Amino acid sequence: MGVESLSSRSVWLTAELIEVGYTEAQIRAAVHRGELHRISRGVYTSSAPDDLLTLQALAHLVPAVVYTGPTALFLYDEKPMVWPARGLMPRDGRAGRRDRLLLRVRDLRRHRHQHGVRVSTPLQAAVDVHRSSAPTSSDDELRRFLTRMYSGTKGNDLLAEDLAGLTSGKSHAENLLDRLPTGTASKLERTALRLVHQAVEGLPVTVLTNALVGPYRFDVVIPEARVLIEIDSFHYHAVTDTADTRGFIRDRWKGNAATQWGWALFRYTDFCIGPGGVDTRIVAQLRDVVVSRLNRRWSTIPGYPDLAVWDFHPHLR
Repeated sequence: MGVESLSSRSVWLTAELIEVGYTEAQIRAAVHRGELHRISRGVYTSSAPDDLLTLQALAHLVPAVVYTGPTALFLYDEKPMVWPARGLMPRDGRAGRRDRLLLRVRDLRRHRHQHGVRVSTPLQAAVDVHRSSAPTSSDDELRRFLTRMYSGTKGNDLLAEDLAGLTSGKSHAENLLDRLPTGTASKLERTALRLVHQAVEGLPVTVLTNALVGPYRFDVVIPEARVLIEIDSFHYHAVTDTADTRGFIRDRWKGNAATQWGWALFRYTDFCIGPGGVDTRIVAQLRDVVVSRLNRRWSTIPGYPDLAVWDFHPHLR
C-alpha cells in the first residue's frame, strides 16, 4: 500500500486502514515516513494536520461529539483554537479525556454543522465560555460574537429558537443578551440601535429589533410605549426602478397601518445617524415620546415649537 491509497480521504481510523489492506506494521511505517500523521490512538490523517483537520479527525473518532465553548468559537471563525478541544456527548455517551479532547455529558436540543463537524449553537457556545471558571473570552467579545451570529432579518427568530433550546446556563444567556443589538441587518442599524438604548436608558421598556407588528416587520419596536422606529438608508430606499417603487408603496402603507393601530412611527435616514448627523436630537426626541406615551400624555421638548428640520439638518441647509 502507498500514498495513493490514502489520497481518497483525509481522516482514517485504524480499522479503516486495515480494511483497505494495511497491516499495523505498515501503518507504523507510514507514520514514520510522514505519509500518515497520528492524531490520537486509532485515528490518523493523510496530510499534516492543522487545528481544523485535527478537530475533524477527533470527530471521526467520536462521531457523537458536539464541539462547544472556545472550540465552537474557533469553528465559527471567531477565535484562535485553544487545546484541549471541548466537546459534549449525549446522555448515553462517556465523559472524560481522550488525548486532545475533553468530553462532558449533556443533552443538547440544538446544534449546527460547521466545517464538516457538529457544533453547539452560537448562544450555547458563548454561554459555555461565560460560565467556565477560566473564560477564554471577555463579556464584550462574547457579546460582539453573538451580535454577529444573530444579525440579519431572521436573527431574532433564530436567537429565540436557540434560547428555547438551551439546556443549561439561561442566567448566563440573559446577562450576555441584555440590550444586545441582535437582528440588526447593517452597521447603520446597529449604530441607530445604540441611540435608541441611550434614549430609553432607565425607562421600564424593552427594545426589540426586526420584530413583527401585524404582518409588517419594523427595524425597532418598543412595545410598552407603542413606538416604532425605521432606519432608512438613502441608497436602499431611493426609488430607481419598479422593484423599489413597490417597496416604496409598501413602506407608505406599512406606516399608515401602524398609525391606524395606535403606534407612533419614527423614521431616520443614514444622513441623520453617525458623523455629521443629528444624534443628540434623535435621542432627545425618542426619549420625549417614549416617556410621554408611557405616561399616556403628550409632552413637548422644552422650547417648543422646535426648529423645522431644514433649520438644523446639515443635509438640508
